[in-house]
Amino acid sequence: MLLRNLHIGAAAIHIISCVLSVILHVNYMTDLTLPKHTYVRDNITGIDTLTTHEKVLEQNAMVWISSNEAFTFFSHLIAVFYLSRDPSSRKYESLRRTVEYSLTAGILQVALVMGTGDVSVHDVIFLLMINGVLQVIGYVIDRLKDKPTERMILLASGFVLLASEIQYVLLSSLRLEGIKLDYFIVMGVFYALFYISFGVVKLFPTDKEDEIYILMSVTSKVTLSWLLIGNVFEGLKELGETTDPDFTTFDWRALQWGVILLSVLGLAIGIPVILNRDMSTAEMDKELQRRQFKNLRY
Repeated sequence: MLLRNLHIGAAAIHIISCVLSVILHVNYMTDLTLPKHTYVRDNITGIDTLTTHEKVLEQNAMVWISSNEAFTFFSHLIAVFYLSRDPSSRKYESLRRTVEYSLTAGILQVALVMGTGDVSVHDVIFLLMINGVLQVIGYVIDRLKDKPTERMILLASGFVLLASEIQYVLLSSLRLEGIKLDYFIVMGVFYALFYISFGVVKLFPTDKEDEIYILMSVTSKVTLSWLLIGNVFEGLKELGETTDPDFTTFDWRALQWGVILLSVLGLAIGIPVILNRDMSTAEMDKELQRRQFKNLRY
């Protein structure tokens, strides 16, 4: 079964990525802060405010990446389990995907922002909550396949929320000084393209949506995770910093472009292959349902 096999492959890729990212954990901490506004009175300018950002706790963006990969791995394992027991249980895919993306898509966005510098606690909450709402909207859209008007209204609302997230992540990635911006721009562009593409798939309903989402999920998460990891170590190298153990000597740019190339090829080849199998697989499923119905009758 194509869907189950894709889940098996995705689980294998994500656990490998998770283990490798754990091996690379270094003490690269980001502060989560809360703003504090102090009102002062000046005899010349009048009342003014002084805003400072107080540290609440420290977080490591790589830990978030590893957690994201681990959650995704377990999600695919769950799918392999229920699809192996009953192939018709693919009806649970939309719900499973909603739960998974509600965690992982938000976690990955927060990790991308953490990789660029300190982050406000309310910004983290903003990204996680909006992502959760987006995934619920996607689930409802899946349940409204026969109601195009309602689907379009929800899709439009979803794209507005997504645009809000994208502008925040992009602006955070482009407001850097002291290190080169080029690969952070690359990361931001791929982030926007990947996240928009998930919504675009909803515009063109297909019986192979579940399979396509698995392929897109693997490529987007792995690509963005390793773009960020590479940017962290290359940024440290530019600043003359080393890590313990020292991973800054590795050619991270080559790895980043290798991952990008594999992802682009995977999507360019994988999506047409999945869609070309659409007709024959759909016919087999219909025939299976027809036989099951016939057996129930007799």
